[in-house]
Amino acid sequence: MSILRRTSHLDDAAFAELWTNALADGTTPAEDSHLQECAECRLRFNSFSNWMEEIRADAHAEADEVLTPERL
Repeated sequence: MSILRRTSHLDDAAFAELWTNALADGTTPAEDSHLQECAECRLRFNSFSNWMEEIRADAHAEADEVLTPERL
């Protein structure tokens, strides 16, 4: 691990990549070494992840309202 990685925090783009890859691969972002070591990034990632899950659930609910079995 580089010194830069140890002293810097993950940004939103890194969170998005971790979240998207975990969703696609069925893995857990908790395996990321930086998240394991950095409590601040873990907290921020958990907040980011909860926000993304809310958006995902809202999108599913809206799609279910519009795409009823009768329409399909």
